[in-house]
Amino acid sequence: MTISGPTTSDGGTPPIRWLARATQALAVALLLYLPFEALLLELVPGNLYWPARLLPDASIALLTGVALVLDRGMPRVPRWLLIGLIVGSLIYLVADLARGFAPADTVNALRVLLRYVPLGILLLRFSPVLPWLSATLFWTLTASGLLQVLAGIVEVAVRTGWSRVGDVAPFFLVEGGTGRYDRFGMVMVALTLLVLARTGPGIGPALPRWGYALAGVALVMLFLSTSRQGMLALCVAAAVVALLPGWPRQRRLAAAGLAALALGMAVVVPQPVLLGTGDPNDPETDVTSRGQMALSLNPNRNFRLYLAVVLAPWAIAQEPLLGFGPGEHDTTSPDPRLSRFVRDSGMSWARARRFTNDSNYASLAIQFGLPLLLAYLAGLVAALRVVVRRAVAGHRLAVFALAYGVAVLVAANLGPAFETRTTSVILWTFLLAACADPPAPPA
Repeated sequence: MTISGPTTSDGGTPPIRWLARATQALAVALLLYLPFEALLLELVPGNLYWPARLLPDASIALLTGVALVLDRGMPRVPRWLLIGLIVGSLIYLVADLARGFAPADTVNALRVLLRYVPLGILLLRFSPVLPWLSATLFWTLTASGLLQVLAGIVEVAVRTGWSRVGDVAPFFLVEGGTGRYDRFGMVMVALTLLVLARTGPGIGPALPRWGYALAGVALVMLFLSTSRQGMLALCVAAAVVALLPGWPRQRRLAAAGLAALALGMAVVVPQPVLLGTGDPNDPETDVTSRGQMALSLNPNRNFRLYLAVVLAPWAIAQEPLLGFGPGEHDTTSPDPRLSRFVRDSGMSWARARRFTNDSNYASLAIQFGLPLLLAYLAGLVAALRVVVRRAVAGHRLAVFALAYGVAVLVAANLGPAFETRTTSVILWTFLLAACADPPAPPA
């Protein structure tokens, strides 16, 4: 069974070939550009910032619209997936408008969650006429990860000799070109899993020996980022790869060893200290410690656990169908019920809103309600079910897509992984491309 559906007879016509190549080119461009977007946008004049920021999303929307119009032979599954995304978004837009939310707020909230899904669906559709898609994605991500490693090395060299946060060594909190330690961490996770996937059996050439050295450097960079989100995600993803049948025993042991190493990194990595007044209700207190490990439902001791176990279920019970509305999880003036519930739990809303993105599952439930969250996860799990069968058969693209998909599911418990540009673009381009039947390269 395949998600992509049968290859149509017009797959070789000039318009379809043009659309296929344009889709592949856009995916390559975004995989290279987005990890450096935060850095590059600092060079853009203020009046051009938002046009530049929205240009990648607009390009995907334009290409999707053109494909729906020109690709009359698009298989049923990708066409209905695209139409379903559009219709579902319109339903939320109309419902939120009726509740008094500005259309721009709903569009923006849905955009950051869904923006790379259409690109993945287009890769799913056009994979039959892109024989080198798998190799192209692999080497593009390798190049992108290598550039981030180099950026991280430069950052460490420049920052050596001074400390940004409390008593943490100056070479920690590495961000590379991504602008945030957690984005950088998940890019390093992707690079490590990419090397792991290329070492197993299956189609395609093996990675040269320098790839293993690259993975080792990526692990060092992940540790220097202090991103426990990335380390725990890598731990679970590598453990999944270790359980794949059909791999040589030594490769499975290597994957298990990588999982143990990632877990050990998460335990021993230094964490920044608490700066400022220390008052849990003071929004000016600069807390840089990320994700306390205390088993407590008190928001002042473990906000992530409180968010996932207390606040999110309460929010679903209050607004199960549509949620509290776009952006309500971190606005300065939320629904009074939200701020009152948090305040009654012992923390001011001004302080709590700084951490309400620490679980993407919770933030989506608060904003959109249960149906959209379940639909999103159902789509992700359905794609993972397809790639796990292909991963067992030895398709390396599927092995990586499975591993990174699992990593993102884990990371979403600890931050906005589904919405982070550098994470989401890798997730959906590789995952949906891996769901398509891989064509044989031309003779």
